[in-house]
Amino acid sequence: SMMKPYNPIIGELCIAEAANANIPGQNDQAGRRKWALLGREPGSSPVPAWRAMVEQVSHHPPITASAFEGQADGGSFAQTVSTIAVPTFCGNYVEVSMKIFGAQSQIHLPDGSTEVYIVKSLPSIYLRGVMGIGPSFCEWAGELLVECQTTGLVGRVEYKPAGYFGRGERHSVSGAVTLANKRDVKLCEISGNWTRSVVAKMAADGAVLQVFAAPAGKQPHVEMADLPKPLPYTVPAHSLLWQRHPDVVWRELTSALHAEDWNAARAAKASVEQGRREEKKAMTAAGQTWETSLFRPDTATGDKARVPWIVREGAFDRAFDRQAKPPCRPM
Repeated sequence: SMMKPYNPIIGELCIAEAANANIPGQNDQAGRRKWALLGREPGSSPVPAWRAMVEQVSHHPPITASAFEGQADGGSFAQTVSTIAVPTFCGNYVEVSMKIFGAQSQIHLPDGSTEVYIVKSLPSIYLRGVMGIGPSFCEWAGELLVECQTTGLVGRVEYKPAGYFGRGERHSVSGAVTLANKRDVKLCEISGNWTRSVVAKMAADGAVLQVFAAPAGKQPHVEMADLPKPLPYTVPAHSLLWQRHPDVVWRELTSALHAEDWNAARAAKASVEQGRREEKKAMTAAGQTWETSLFRPDTATGDKARVPWIVREGAFDRAFDRQAKPPCRPM
């Protein structure tokens, strides 16, 4: 069971937000437009640069629903996505494939226009060297496919694996931007290594644009451990008290794993899973069904096998309200 120590239970919730960003220009036209995009009165209160919430909305299949919203440079964005992570043991490596559906991003630009993007596919995560053969490292492998419904542009990036024993080139990518109705005509080609340098070469004039480069004055990143730290964010203290926050649900298991006490880890995992079975049994006996807290299925799509999950009305405000009651059921 320690090959997969964490087995998310239905109803797990977590939220996070960026450090507050003060928006300048409250007394000029551009500043007032920024506040209007956020639905706030100028100077009313600091506004998070972004905030996010995640809920395990299903156990079989294991569906995770996520939502993000935020603002930057006078515009704003919002994204919802539903994913199923499927781990597969492949000998000396583990592949975690990401099945994605209902992944929509909306970017509201300062001029008032909106662009809508749909993420069609995500690459898999490969955990190499799990049997001690060859180097141990993580890499992406597979296709990232994004379509812009507003402009008709399609972006495709292929993450290339290093090979079974990890001896080939690592973290290389290739791809292109095309039109949805003319995918054989490339507007630009993408190539490089996502831990070092990625460029886009424009088909029209041959101009080369730097998409990503290792920070100036630093050696190129070699492995995941050497990558830059994530941008600063905070986990609201009130959410750490929720009985279905992952830190609470898996606290004993995590402590046992850190202590390398495998018997205690197995017992802690079994206790969580058995508790959820008993909860489900009691709900069935009482004629109750599980109701998600922050997301609901968008049944209007008509696709019962891949129903996307969307944010319930007011869910963001409820989740981040420190005075509100916990949005999840007690354990």
